[in-house]
This record gives sequence, structure tokens and C-alpha cells, in this order.
Amino acid sequence: YFIEWLTDMDEVSNDGYSATNSWSSIGTQLIEVFVTDYNGCSEYLSFDVFINDLPIVFAGADTTFCNQDGTFGQIEGFSPGLNEGGVGMFYGLGAAENAVSSTGAVDPTTIGSGTFQLVYEYTFDETGCTNTDTVEIQVTNLEIAFAGNDTTICFNAPNIQFENYYPPNGVTWSAINGTPQNAIIDSQLGIISTQNLPPGEYDFLLEYGSGTCYTSDIVTVTTLPLPQIS
Repeated sequence: YFIEWLTDMDEVSNDGYSATNSWSSIGTQLIEVFVTDYNGCSEYLSFDVFINDLPIVFAGADTTFCNQDGTFGQIEGFSPGLNEGGVGMFYGLGAAENAVSSTGAVDPTTIGSGTFQLVYEYTFDETGCTNTDTVEIQVTNLEIAFAGNDTTICFNAPNIQFENYYPPNGVTWSAINGTPQNAIIDSQLGIISTQNLPPGEYDFLLEYGSGTCYTSDIVTVTTLPLPQIS
């Protein structure tokens, strides 16, 4: 048979028996062909194909991960879900090929610092149609928290503010290991009420970042008793 495709198609096979095409709109599309056999007999044929809409896919917001051994990140906020009416999966592009699991778990240590692209691919069960979206991740070196040097004060000392800690901004201080929570006056600036720390040793935790960029350190404050005066 000789097949003449009357409908404009993107690609037709060499023998003319198959063709592929893409449409810019959904709905019913008419396909028309003219078929001629080896005897020279010809017939016009037509049939309809229904073009389904692609699923709407969102790979999540661009995000930052830090290079920290043993700590995995997770792509969040993507839609549809991995098994929500279909099947979704992640994969990495270029150097990030082995940095992400099919479920969106990211191991930043496999790629080092830089900017990389991950793809979320989703196939809708009802139509079999597949669509993708790309999320950009930035991998940076971890900023190591340092709570400063341990310090010693007298019980009647004025309120103190922790010094020489790092990073200097964006940290949170908390009392741990039995240290009274009311000893902290300002958890952002690291201001401590010494009057709530009777003689003894007290630990304070500095925290910075979250997820793969989370880091922390502990500083100890030792309160000395006042001399006994008789």
C-alpha cells in the first residue's frame, strides 16, 4: 500500500504506515489519509483522535542544601504527589544524576557545591500522559556553628551576652541539660540572666539553619558562689 497523509504530521515513517504528531490544543482532531493498493485502487480514510491535556506538574520551589556528611535533604512542595492519581519520580540532570532518589531525597555530598537541576516526572493514570517540571537546587558549604568559649561568672554578676559566637546573626539560643529556661532573656542575641543561675554549671545550645544546613554548638557557663563574709 501507498499511504498519503493528507493531515500535516510532524513525522511519517519511511513506509508511510505510521506517523507522529503533536497538537497545540486538546480535544478531537481529524486525521485524513489517502490509501492506494498495488492495483492502483484508492480510498480516502479518516478517523478521529482525542488529544488529552497534560497533567499540571510542579517540582517544588528552588531550594538550598548544605554539604554535610550523613544528612539528606528532601524536595518538598511538589505536586501531584508520588502516587496521587498516577506515578511520579525525580531524577537529576548532568552532575546531579546520582544526587536524588526517585522519591526526592537529595544527598548533597555526591555533587559538591554549585547549582544543579532536578526533574520531577509525573504520569497521570487516567490518560497515560506524562509531564515534567524542573527544580533548581543550590548546594553550599555548611557554616559550622560556634557557641563561643566557656565562661565563668560570679553569682552577683550583671546579665551577660554571649560573645564571639558564629554565625553572628540568625541563631537561636536555648537552655539545655537542666539549665533553667528563664535564664535566657533574649534567645536571638544570647543575653543571659545571671540571677537565675545559682552556683553551678549550665549549658546553652546555639542553633543555626535547618535541614541539611542545620548546625549547633554548646557553651558552658559556670557560676561561682560568692565568698562567705562573717
